[in-house]
Amino acid sequence: MAISDEVYTFLENERRAFEHVMEVLHKQRASKAERLSIEQERSRDLTSTLVGLRRDEDKQLLASDERVSHALREQSQSDLKTLDKLLKSPYFARLLVEEQTPRGPKRFEYKIGHYSNPDCAIVDWRRGPLAKLYYEYQEGDEYSELIQGRERQGVVISRTKVTINKGILERVSCAHGYFHWTGSVWEEESRSFSAATAGGLPTITALLSADQFRLITHDAKTAILLDGIAGSGKTTVALYRLAWLIENSSPQLTQENCLILVINKIMSSYIKDTLQALNLTGVQISTYSTWVESQVKRILKASQPDFEIHRPELAPPPGALRVKSSLAMLTALERYCEEQRDNLLSYLDNLVPWSELSAATQKQTALCRQGAIGTVEYVKVLIKEITGKQTSCSGIDWHELVEPLSAVSNKLLNFEQDVLAILGDTKRILEHDETRLLDEQTIKDSYNYTKQTFAQKKIDDLDDTIILRLAQYKYGKNNALLKSYQHIITDEVQDYSALELATVIDSVKVVTDLTLVGDVQQQTKGDYFPGWDKLQKHWHLHGDDAHYVKLTISHRSPLPVIRLAEYVNNTARASSGRKGKKPLWMRCLNEEDGCVQIIRWLERMVEKYPQALIAIVCPKMVEADYALSLLSPTFGSAVRLFSDQHFSFEEGIIVTACSEIKGLEFPFVTLWNPSRRSYPDQRNSRNALYVAITRTQEYLSIFSWDQPTKLLPSIHSRLLHGIDRRDLLEEKGYDED
Repeated sequence: MAISDEVYTFLENERRAFEHVMEVLHKQRASKAERLSIEQERSRDLTSTLVGLRRDEDKQLLASDERVSHALREQSQSDLKTLDKLLKSPYFARLLVEEQTPRGPKRFEYKIGHYSNPDCAIVDWRRGPLAKLYYEYQEGDEYSELIQGRERQGVVISRTKVTINKGILERVSCAHGYFHWTGSVWEEESRSFSAATAGGLPTITALLSADQFRLITHDAKTAILLDGIAGSGKTTVALYRLAWLIENSSPQLTQENCLILVINKIMSSYIKDTLQALNLTGVQISTYSTWVESQVKRILKASQPDFEIHRPELAPPPGALRVKSSLAMLTALERYCEEQRDNLLSYLDNLVPWSELSAATQKQTALCRQGAIGTVEYVKVLIKEITGKQTSCSGIDWHELVEPLSAVSNKLLNFEQDVLAILGDTKRILEHDETRLLDEQTIKDSYNYTKQTFAQKKIDDLDDTIILRLAQYKYGKNNALLKSYQHIITDEVQDYSALELATVIDSVKVVTDLTLVGDVQQQTKGDYFPGWDKLQKHWHLHGDDAHYVKLTISHRSPLPVIRLAEYVNNTARASSGRKGKKPLWMRCLNEEDGCVQIIRWLERMVEKYPQALIAIVCPKMVEADYALSLLSPTFGSAVRLFSDQHFSFEEGIIVTACSEIKGLEFPFVTLWNPSRRSYPDQRNSRNALYVAITRTQEYLSIFSWDQPTKLLPSIHSRLLHGIDRRDLLEEKGYDED
């Protein structure tokens, strides 16, 4: 399609603006590099001279100059690093506004990027109301904002999104459409695969909606509960919010004091590019299982220096996961800890003469009674004071109290015994089971299994969470032994149990330092998540302390794909979406015919999109292994297995399972034989199929040969472009066999 002269002129203005910015940045870099060279030489000379001086007076006079020179050198090095980043991608949006001035209307140009540069009119998206003009106003909107201490009024003339990669202007998106710079001319393109990404979260800084930007920049002093449909950008929004908080909050909020919990190692690798772009490379990223295991190791090593975690060979009984992940188990644990504290204080009432203790220790006693400090820490305080007293004081032999108090301390640190005591109280667990899914025998089986593993000096990974939660109660909040964070992002929160959530929530200094991200429609690890309502109620995440937000616009999948996913999950949550092709469903004659059709399809896709990453999604990894064996003879090294243990995001064909790709996205997705056996009509199967479908950025295809799952609509549904090869045979007069 030919581009009009008006639009071409607009695009050329964008290109010239970009080239001017790059020219200025290159000059800045050359100047900074020269300055750095001068300061390096000067600081070396000053240091050398200082070392050679003998008189203290001379050293003191020169030391100040040396410190200034070193500071200037370090600043120049920092400036060079920022300029190098700017030269790769100086900005992602350009804003043109017009304001009334005493001399008449005047136009101002601003560019929005990840780092500020006043000489180029580049504004950091995390700072100031100038970025707000871009995000919260559309072309033609009038605005009135306080900017740099002055009320400014005007109108937005144009908002342009640009893609600059490695110092090259690649694309422009504006009111006129999408355009690609070939290096010599502009060409118009649709929003297609060429604009899609793979191997990392999409860079959505330029695409943030006004609501998303407000969510990131407002409510900085509250917890955020993000409930978003697949592809709504909830994980990315959470990361951008963290970047904004670190930039704009108190100095105490540093990257090193923040934690991001993700579902698996794949997701950890997947978001690293985004973190680098947001300058969040110092933030710790971990899976929950790795994080909780490291915590438990530290806790148990404190009382058992030679302790090492060993896992049992036998799998736990079927109901153990349900018991140990239940809200009833968490409630029983909380009641147990409260009773243990009350019993401890009753015992100490008959042992310790409180009136003879210092005012500070008596205050600690009161705090312990209120549950404000942990029992382990309180007993330590008590032992320390008593040990420091004279052997006989006020007629009391204080040293006689040390031994029983030490015995109490040791008992408090016997976490394995605590776990067994909680599991052994079947009546209490059942009393708090609102689901009515637990029974006495299941709890007893869990108790016996746990007792057996403890006797073998082994700990099941389900017990890691219980032990950490016990330690949080016993040591108290902000204890040095338990790592406490200034902010935690928890992704895929719908797959967390009540106990797991409790350990996360109690690992921030205050509950408002949380961003919890999830989607109950993507819950695939059982139904252990307590739900958003119970989450808010149990941890008081409501009112001024928390902000619950729903994201209902999918930025990932085309609307036809979203509609199919909603049919599968019997929901209708997406408020809108972009245009795209209907998913293809080809029902084949048998497995052999299915493989032939998939191979033909993949060959066409690889030929048309050689740089693409195509995902073949199977119900389970065992089917993925089998599918790989059928595809390898044709595609060789171009096809590979994709799992939490072996993954890469290079172009080609990956074969994987639903469980491995939650949170990820791919330009093209193919579902491998979604049969009735693989996806029965159950909630978890619905959610798994929903996850598989919504990984699609552009085009979804389905190939089946066994009896198809009931979760999909009819192959002749308007939601699909259906091809039933059995019908084709019947038309030709052949029998399927």
